[in-house]
Amino acid sequence: MNGLVGRWLLLEENPAAERLAQSLGLPMAIARVLTNRGIVDEREAEIFLHGSWTETPSPFLFSDLKPALNRLNEAVEKKEKIIIFGDYDADGILALVMLYRALRSLGAVVDYYIPDRIKEGYGLKSAHLELIEQRGAKVVVTVDCGIKANSFVERAQRRGIDVIITDHHQPGDEVPLATAVLNPHLVNSGYPFKYLTGVGVAFKLVQAILEAKGKESLLPHYTKLVAIGTVTDVAPLIGENRLLVRHGLKTLSETRNLGLKNLLNVSGLHGERITEWDVGYRLGPRVNAAGRMASADLAVRLFLTDSLEEAASLAAKLNELNNERQQAEEKILGQALTSIEKGRLAEKYRVLILGCEAWHRGIIGIVASRLKEQFHRPVILFSYENERGHGSGRSISSFSLIQALHQCGHLFEEFGGHPHAAGCILRREKIAELKAALNVLGQTWLREEDLRPTLIIDCPLRFSELSKAFLEAYSSLAPFGPGNPRPLFLFSGVKVVGKTQAANNRFTRLSLEQDGRVFEGTLWDTPGRPLPLEAGARISLVASPQISHFWGEETLSLNIEDWGPIK
Repeated sequence: MNGLVGRWLLLEENPAAERLAQSLGLPMAIARVLTNRGIVDEREAEIFLHGSWTETPSPFLFSDLKPALNRLNEAVEKKEKIIIFGDYDADGILALVMLYRALRSLGAVVDYYIPDRIKEGYGLKSAHLELIEQRGAKVVVTVDCGIKANSFVERAQRRGIDVIITDHHQPGDEVPLATAVLNPHLVNSGYPFKYLTGVGVAFKLVQAILEAKGKESLLPHYTKLVAIGTVTDVAPLIGENRLLVRHGLKTLSETRNLGLKNLLNVSGLHGERITEWDVGYRLGPRVNAAGRMASADLAVRLFLTDSLEEAASLAAKLNELNNERQQAEEKILGQALTSIEKGRLAEKYRVLILGCEAWHRGIIGIVASRLKEQFHRPVILFSYENERGHGSGRSISSFSLIQALHQCGHLFEEFGGHPHAAGCILRREKIAELKAALNVLGQTWLREEDLRPTLIIDCPLRFSELSKAFLEAYSSLAPFGPGNPRPLFLFSGVKVVGKTQAANNRFTRLSLEQDGRVFEGTLWDTPGRPLPLEAGARISLVASPQISHFWGEETLSLNIEDWGPIK
């Protein structure tokens, strides 16, 4: 089936759906969503829908957890300084804040450091050893980085500084010989869940620290930070991630942290029921704005301060930086789109690679993500500086970006990342060679249909089925994100009874009728997509229900992904 945007793929019904629906008292459509996500066991479905974060695996399953805990306890007892070395994104910032607060609660002597994105780049480097020695640290704990810091670890250990690595990035060929390495991607990590973020791995260490001291009652408060970091890092919302994020979201609006309270205020979320969308598009970007536009230390201080005046000032500053980021992002996006259109690049290349001296290094990753969504192909954008290209890329599910960069590893001075997001540094004169090599891989790895989005439809649905019971069960499917996408349903034979175009032409609101019931639907406008829908038209919709809360009441509307002729 084809719509206006992409191909429609209606998933077949799994026989287990009827059994789940009967045994758990679920609407059939919800049971089908569960089986479409591979959940066919009743107990597994119960945990997915109603599970608690306390059902997550023990941190002591990490094979290196005890050495890490023993060294930290020794440092606390001896009053040795511990320095936490973090990353400048929200995941790294919040992991650092969490570990800092937990160690301070035990009376530890703690310091922290986050490198400057522009001047120092990502990760722990040998050059940082002098700074750490100057600060008198005897223990370094990395968060959201360090898995490839072999040289630093070797030099630090020789100088009597112990290193504990907590990270979630893919390791290199050799793992650093640190005092302890907590990374679920290690073959011998011992930990069963492989998709923890940096803040998730840090949480497991904090969990062990606090449980060992009988302070486990503090742990639920930390799930707020885990939720923000995990959602902002666009991690799979499955398994343990899902349980931690769900609990954190439920309690976010009840926070006692002054910095987070003020951040909620400037994000327009005070008193609101906070969703994963709010975190991903309102809270997270403001935390990230610190490291992108200025210094990540601003965000760290926001979450650590006990001063109401400082919290308000720092939150306002992050809000201001986020506004600057948005303006710079739109400018870069406009320039990139102009280049793509003029050069007809989307017709010529399966992997889009562009660069400019004026593009802000801290923003190109966001723009690459937006271009990836629009053109549905891998995108790498470069900021050129001192004859080097600093690149940030985003990719679609059928093209592993980090695997592709490994194939071109000889071209880079540095590179790393994930299948869907990666970064690299190389000499500017090698960009053309990189573009050619990646597009050869694009021709090999990507089929023509991979370049056109496929809307995966969970099942057909009718307006008459959108009952209170359906909405309650549907709400239990959240939070939505990678690994647990918002369900899409096929509504056939829907009548358009009204249409309103937004003033900015960014979206259209439709009044839709089926089975004698009327719902509002929102269709986000895309350049080049016609919208000849007028009152009286009968169409098929691919849409997801959207539940809004206003003054204590729930309102259901439809978020329309695509539409077409009646199926």
